[in-house]
Amino acid sequence: MIGMKRISGSDISKTMKYLKRNGFRTTYFAAVERLGMRVGSHYSYTEPDEGELAKQRKETGDAEGWPSITMVMPAYNPDEHFFREALSSVLKQSYPHWKLVIADASDEDHDIVRRWARKCASEPRIRYVELDSNRGISGNTNAGVDAALDDTDHGTCDYIGFMDHDDVLTPDALYYMAKAIVSRDNPMLLYSDEDKLEEADKHVKSYFDPHKKYDFNFDLLLTNNYICHLMLVRRDMLKSVRFRPAYDGAQDYDLVLQLVVSLIRDYGLQTCELSDYIIHVPRVLYHWRCHRGSTAANTSSKEYAYEAGLKAVTDMVNELYGHLMSKDSAFPKVTHSKHRGFYDVDWGFNADSSGDDASRNAFFAIRRDVGAVIGRVLDKRGRMTECIADSSGNWLYAGTPKNFAGELNRFDCSQDVYMADIHHVHVRPELAGVLEKASDPRTFAEELRKQGYLILYDPRA
Repeated sequence: MIGMKRISGSDISKTMKYLKRNGFRTTYFAAVERLGMRVGSHYSYTEPDEGELAKQRKETGDAEGWPSITMVMPAYNPDEHFFREALSSVLKQSYPHWKLVIADASDEDHDIVRRWARKCASEPRIRYVELDSNRGISGNTNAGVDAALDDTDHGTCDYIGFMDHDDVLTPDALYYMAKAIVSRDNPMLLYSDEDKLEEADKHVKSYFDPHKKYDFNFDLLLTNNYICHLMLVRRDMLKSVRFRPAYDGAQDYDLVLQLVVSLIRDYGLQTCELSDYIIHVPRVLYHWRCHRGSTAANTSSKEYAYEAGLKAVTDMVNELYGHLMSKDSAFPKVTHSKHRGFYDVDWGFNADSSGDDASRNAFFAIRRDVGAVIGRVLDKRGRMTECIADSSGNWLYAGTPKNFAGELNRFDCSQDVYMADIHHVHVRPELAGVLEKASDPRTFAEELRKQGYLILYDPRA
């Protein structure tokens, strides 16, 4: 069913707050850009038919060779209709090798979850855990994770996934995640695309705002939790990493950042290797429900989440790079972006520095994983040129006006790119010879990748 995001009172409120933060000029261009995107956006989600789901069930019917996936759902006083749909979406999975742990922290007089758990008592794959108190979103989810890891009576648990008590999985969600696990040799973490779900009533659903995500991108992750839903984590990764109550509101973001730190620190991976272990499944497999008070529908309902996200990113940057920072330097520093829920990491790189190139050398001393940096390269009309590209050779943001933010604000976000215009990159000193010998952007990029370096696009450079 086609769904387009409507202009609502919430939209107007967010626009006024954006105007107050960023001024008229920036708000004007943001409004023009968003209006153009909205007019041209047509999206539909159609569930797979029963024939396709039957094929998936048949393909994965034998447990041998297929991973066991446990979904953890923390619940606290949910709306009954929303909770029933969330529960039903798990029961309807075409992939059979799943379990569901419901960690219920609902108030004593709010028995919706308990009643539905009793109705599902004959389903051995569902485990209901009644908590003695509401421990907050992190504490409640951790209780579910602990139950999933300790549940040896119902077989193994290879991967743990997370879903909210009012969101919905597509019926083929766990099938495609399991296929990716098998084909990619048991990766550490997987995530899928997602969209938003709104119901005018209980019989009319609207799907909109599809989030088609990038493959894993280290520097982009520092600007925003683009991974979000649906996410599965290999069980051994959760032996020492948990949700942290101090980051409630951005607890899922903090968890991803902790997992990345663990892969670098505990597993010895380089940042350029992370994409081999963190896998993107390019399908919409999760519907993030919008309703009054939800973050999906009204981001201003959880302003504290932005502060928690800022703390999470700042702590991760300090943990990975703090020992490399100069005591006299103010960089790197993490601040809120002009786009709420996004963050700017300023590494102090100054493309216009002169003399001894001190700022650039200081940057490369901290970011030892970065081989080259490129900023915005604009034509005479102030539009982005064909200067950065992905591995398929698709030019990113080409033609985007300098005052626009791009889809999902990515034109404004630092990120790692596969290749860049060799005439506009700033290269670390020891790689100057590589740049001189490079005949084209791909040759240069492949040589940097071979040596373990990233190419960073920084819109401020």
